[in-house]
Amino acid sequence: MKKLTISILLLLLFSASIYSQKTDEVYLKSTTLLFYENLSGRDWDSIPEYFTSGAKLSLIRINPQTQKEVVESLTPMQFVKRSKDVLAKLSIFEEEVLESKFEVSKNLAHGWIKYKARAGNEGSVFEWTGIDAFTWIKVNSEWKIQNVVSNKE
Repeated sequence: MKKLTISILLLLLFSASIYSQKTDEVYLKSTTLLFYENLSGRDWDSIPEYFTSGAKLSLIRINPQTQKEVVESLTPMQFVKRSKDVLAKLSIFEEEVLESKFEVSKNLAHGWIKYKARAGNEGSVFEWTGIDAFTWIKVNSEWKIQNVVSNKE
């Protein structure tokens, strides 16, 4: 009887853990979609709210002078300022999530986001796809982004 009770307790704990993980995955997926909507809508005031105080956004890009890949890391505020400056000149900017996958382990989560983007002005619109890798951490029961690494395909 004691073994049966222990087995039932372990099963209940395991089930609760899986339920919690699925709930977190649903939350992370919907919050990530909202993040991209805010980004596309140029809602700059909302962007820093998604991040921890020490967060970084890292962009892998080609240096136009050397033609070599470089990594540029920005704080959320630096990212917002740069994006505002660059996108102020463009009438079209949108990013859409094509696919997202999340893996959650207690207070740590990783999201792999495939997106497509469009940017430019009428008659001159550039389109591309890319992958954003998100690292989320849960602090005081609240999920925040710690890191994003972005890479165009």
